[in-house]
Amino acid sequence: MYYRDVEYTLKTWVTNTGEVCTCYSCSDTELLNDLSITEFQDVDEVELFFEIDYYLDQRKLELSREKLRDEAAKEFYKLNKHR
Repeated sequence: MYYRDVEYTLKTWVTNTGEVCTCYSCSDTELLNDLSITEFQDVDEVELFFEIDYYLDQRKLELSREKLRDEAAKEFYKLNKHR
């Protein structure tokens, strides 16, 4: 299935109690390229569309946040290397 040229799927599985569950999942590599997230899911298709819209429309913002998180993690580990 596709929304705004982004591929997503409907996943179905059976729990250990026998309950059948479903969710919509997106792991489109072009959409999530250069981001630390590799997949996101939602039980509601419209909510998944909102997330796809976010990653498409706010890509520059999300990439800048990724860069800040990476820099913060590097600084944290640099300052706490003997713990």
